[in-house]
Amino acid sequence: MGAKGSKAKAEKKDQKDDQKVESEVKEEPKSESPEKEKKEEVKKEKKEKKEKSKKESKEEEPKPQEEVKKEEKEEVKKEEKKEKKEKKEKKEKVPVETKSEVVVEEKHGKDDVEVIESTLSIPKKKHGAIVGPKGATIKDIQKESGASVTIPKDESDDIVIKGTRSAVDKATEMIKAAVAGSDAKHQEKVDGHEAVSQATNKIYEKYQAQIDAAAKKRDELKEEAQQKYEAGDKDGAAKLREESKAQKAIMEKLQKDSSVEVFKSLNEQYADGTTIDLHGQQVEIALEFLEERITKLRGESKPTLVVIYGAGNHSKKEVGAKIKPAVQKFLADKSLEYKEINNGSVEVTL
Repeated sequence: MGAKGSKAKAEKKDQKDDQKVESEVKEEPKSESPEKEKKEEVKKEKKEKKEKSKKESKEEEPKPQEEVKKEEKEEVKKEEKKEKKEKKEKKEKVPVETKSEVVVEEKHGKDDVEVIESTLSIPKKKHGAIVGPKGATIKDIQKESGASVTIPKDESDDIVIKGTRSAVDKATEMIKAAVAGSDAKHQEKVDGHEAVSQATNKIYEKYQAQIDAAAKKRDELKEEAQQKYEAGDKDGAAKLREESKAQKAIMEKLQKDSSVEVFKSLNEQYADGTTIDLHGQQVEIALEFLEERITKLRGESKPTLVVIYGAGNHSKKEVGAKIKPAVQKFLADKSLEYKEINNGSVEVTL
């Protein structure tokens, strides 16, 4: 009993010791965990700092380039200032650009005279009005204003005016006046052509009713003549045909009379006969008038004849100008030299 009890006690003690060791082993990690976590946190913080540092260094990389560019710009500005200074010392002129003009200071002893270079935009098609016949208008503008005026040779609209401020203002005013005057003349010309066209139409309308009546009678007589011929009445048909021809002759006379009246109304202003206006005429009649006038002037030893035939603005679009090409062909066939004055007239050498 004593030996067995001792043995049991010993075994029980051993079991308790084993449990204690196991308990200590299990608790050991718990005591190390906070330390380990702290180390992990420190390690994580270091990693984050390192990544942040890398990121910041990447973002800061362009900065030196920007600084270099800034320095380069400053260097360029310095060089430009230096060049301007050298030009000033050499030429005593310093251009200062503005939105609408360039100002130049010219030194004349103690006094400074301000000279400006201004740009005036005028549609290219109107530059002719500024230049004028053989450059007369632009010469007058420059002479009277004292400014220089440069008309672009390319398709640009910009006209450059240079001089003192008062000279540039004066030249600008004169240029605008020249353009406005040209526009007014053009409108006057258009209005004049329209008035001529209306007057011509009125004359033709007066004759047209008679021409239409004669044409209708002619057609009726032709139809009756055909019916009589088919019926075997050849004499009656022949008589009606003659009457039809008579109506055709009346028509032609009325057409010629209307053309003559139109011609007289347009040409009475040209008393010396050295200008002929063929507006509103049929091609055949227009060429008759032209040939008669050339023969008359040659007999009077007149050297030239101005022929006005118009640009065909009142012709139907699908037909176009008819008299202009017909007149030019007529002159070429007669070996007559001519030069074009404008789109609607020529000067013929007789």
